[in-house]
Amino acid sequence: MAEVIWSDNALGDIEEIGAFIERDSIYYAELLVQRVFENGNNLRDFPRRGRKVPERNDANIREIQVNPYRIIYRVDPETVTVITVLHSRRNVRKILKNLLK
Repeated sequence: MAEVIWSDNALGDIEEIGAFIERDSIYYAELLVQRVFENGNNLRDFPRRGRKVPERNDANIREIQVNPYRIIYRVDPETVTVITVLHSRRNVRKILKNLLK
């Protein structure tokens, strides 16, 4: 079982996404945030369940989807670190380049 760590960046992403959706619906904002955390925290049992991020050639950088958002994380021997949560239309290559220096 791996420890799931939520990076400050990922937590900020979730906060921004929730605030954006909340403008239209508090209910759906809360629902999405709950789904993101549930799916991310489930990685403790199955850290490699997500697919490799196509924009990166690294088997340890993986993603799961909570449509239309991508939860991108790094798998290490004892931990799973959630790096970012972003809309699937965003430029993942550019974002990851800045986050994975």
